[in-house]
Amino acid sequence: MTHPRNDMKSWISAIAAYVAWGIMPLFWRMFEGAPAFHIFIHRCLWAFPFLVILSRIGRPQSAEVLSLDRGRWPWLLLSGLLIGTNWWLYIIGVERHQVVEMSLGYFFAPLLTSAFGVLFMREKLSSGQWLGVLLVVCGVAFYSRNQGQVPMLALGLAVTFSGYSLVKKMIKAPPMSALTAEAGVLFILACFYLATTPEDTAFMATWERYHWLLILGGTLTALPLLWFAHAMRGLTLTSLSMLNYISPTGKFLIAVFIFGEVVTIQDFWAFGLVWVGVVVYLAYTYKHSKMPLQPE
Repeated sequence: MTHPRNDMKSWISAIAAYVAWGIMPLFWRMFEGAPAFHIFIHRCLWAFPFLVILSRIGRPQSAEVLSLDRGRWPWLLLSGLLIGTNWWLYIIGVERHQVVEMSLGYFFAPLLTSAFGVLFMREKLSSGQWLGVLLVVCGVAFYSRNQGQVPMLALGLAVTFSGYSLVKKMIKAPPMSALTAEAGVLFILACFYLATTPEDTAFMATWERYHWLLILGGTLTALPLLWFAHAMRGLTLTSLSMLNYISPTGKFLIAVFIFGEVVTIQDFWAFGLVWVGVVVYLAYTYKHSKMPLQPE
């Protein structure tokens, strides 16, 4: 089996995005005590202007947003809603001190993404890659069993991000244009909410206390998504799905060693099993790919 040709820039972009997402709980924990929905609205408000400015500083691609054919707009609307929902659930998880469960959600996500790649994009896996996936499935199942309940937050994060990955792969639009359009959808919805909601003193209090951090949050939201969009164009969904484990690993370690969330020795065994599967998968992916050793 041979994967599509991948350039090193796509791998670097994917790794950068997942590392950023992995350490992001450290940033959102700085809003301790602020309502999650208020932070989410500000996240939608500030990501869009940053992307517009970024597109103008670099290659002026923002005009391409308006020139996208009408057939793409329903998909861009769907991808915007999916990633917006994922943002909201992410902030809720940090607010409720459920970062360990969040990591579980992002352990689930690559499995769904890989399944979507096989079902909808006709991607194929070698026997060695299937072995890696099987080990990951066993690790995630073991991890879930240790929780003792249905992890609704984890499932919500997994479904929204996997769905977003699939839609992004299907759109095949310029990364900056597609991402700006998605952020524009969420920006309009956030503005509509503010325009139709009576004056909220708590919302204003959040702004007065955290205004610079809220603006920075838009930047930190947009950059990893831009890196991810570039990676989507050069990597298969199955390869992306396994690199995705960088993110939940970071969240898991932060939850345990910095936030002090409680985990058992069984959870650590499950975590180790997942990483063995990831290493096996990536080893076979590299073996059967035509990824060049140097950037093109």
